[in-house]
Amino acid sequence: MQMVKKILVILLAFWIAMILLAPKRDLYFFAQKKLQKSGILLRAATTKENPFGLTLEELRLSYKGLTLGTWKEVHVWTLIFYSEIDAEDFVPSAMLQHLFEGTIGEMRLRYSLVHPRRITLILSGSLGTAKGWIDLKKRTIFLQWTKIGKLGSLRNYLKHDKRGWHYERQF
Repeated sequence: MQMVKKILVILLAFWIAMILLAPKRDLYFFAQKKLQKSGILLRAATTKENPFGLTLEELRLSYKGLTLGTWKEVHVWTLIFYSEIDAEDFVPSAMLQHLFEGTIGEMRLRYSLVHPRRITLILSGSLGTAKGWIDLKKRTIFLQWTKIGKLGSLRNYLKHDKRGWHYERQF
């Protein structure tokens, strides 16, 4: 029994060391290069490392040369087997202002190795509140609105049925 405890303590210490010593900024640049192959460009004004993650300030999102908007602050938090991205205050670019009038106050993405093909997504802001997922295997995005806000022209892209208002699209 003592041997099992020692092995578990060593594994726990190794896991904590991996989290604390991981090159988080390098992982951000790696993800940036991978997304760039798909035409998605992420540029942060400043990046700050912390023990369990990374904080990106003024993160600009562009797709195939068109700027879509900017997040005021993005927190990337990881425990290797579980990762979470919290983005605050997404302001759409002038090009997208006609699509929806409001802003996305908070967006949370969660990824876990327990469900490796699904990313959980939660949005809230003046557009309302939505929960959903991104299915990486089926390449599907699904958002179910639980509270409707100022959707503007975005309402044209939503479907309404017995489940309520939702958005579903394959990519």
